Amino acid sequence: MTRLQYPYVILLGVLLGITTTREGYAQTEPSAQKAPAGDDQLRTAPRSESDVQQLIEALYISRLQEELRLTDEQYAATIPAVKNYLRVRQAGARQKRLVERQLNQMLDSGASDDQVQGKLKELDELKKQNEQNLQSAMSEIDSKLDIRQRVRFRLYQQRTDQRINHMIQQIREGRRMQRMQGGPPPNAMQATPQKRMATPEGKKR
Repeated sequence: MTRLQYPYVILLGVLLGITTTREGYAQTEPSAQKAPAGDDQLRTAPRSESDVQQLIEALYISRLQEELRLTDEQYAATIPAVKNYLRVRQAGARQKRLVERQLNQMLDSGASDDQVQGKLKELDELKKQNEQNLQSAMSEIDSKLDIRQRVRFRLYQQRTDQRINHMIQQIREGRRMQRMQGGPPPNAMQATPQKRMATPEGKKR
C-alpha cells in the first residue's frame, strides 16, 4: 500500500467517525490482502480538511462500480448520493465532537448541574438528529440500487472504513515502537510489510 503522513491519516478517521480499536485492526490482515486500486489516492498527503474530504470520497468511489456491480447509468446516479452521505456523516461527527468538547470544559470549569444537564440534552438530541440525517442520506443511495446492491454497499462501506482504521492503528503502533526504541517518530507507514526490501549487510540506506 502507498504512504500517508500520520496527522492526516488520523484526521481521516476523525472525519469519518471511525473508532480505531484493536478489534478493527485485527479484522484486516495486511499480509493477506492486496492493496485496492483506490489506495493510489494516498500517495500525496492532503493539506486541508477539504483535501481530506476529497480523499475520503475518492476511497469510496474508486471501486464502487466494480464492488456493487453497477451499470454505467447507476454509477453516475449513485456517486452524488454517496458523496452526500459522506458529507452528512462528516458534519455530524464534527458537531458531536464540538458538543462533547464543551461538556468536558463545563466539567472542568465547575458549571452547575443545570448547565451540564442542558448540554447533555443537546448532545443526546444531536445524536438523534445525526442518525436521522444518516438514514435519510442512506435512503437516497438505496433509491439508486437494487436489494443486492444495497447489501453490497453496506459491506463495501464497512471494508473501506476498516482499511482506514487499519492504517491509523498501524501508524500508531509504528510510532509507539519508535518511541520505545528511542528513534525519531515516523511520518509515514508501510501497510504491506512483506514488500519491504531487506537492506544488504554492510550497506547503508
